[in-house]
Amino acid sequence: MTNNLTQGLTPSEEFVNKLCKKSFLKLWTHPNPKGKKDKELCDCLIVCGIHIETFA
Repeated sequence: MTNNLTQGLTPSEEFVNKLCKKSFLKLWTHPNPKGKKDKELCDCLIVCGIHIETFA
């Protein structure tokens, strides 16, 4: 499995990434996940069991 994640390109993406890393969410957080054709899905994807939360 490849890791298609980046650390953030804009200041807001970097802020969201740092916020998630410093909180308890780091275990379930995927910053800037990319889908098909390397298109970014959202700024932050949080997956915990059957629950999914995205931040644009």
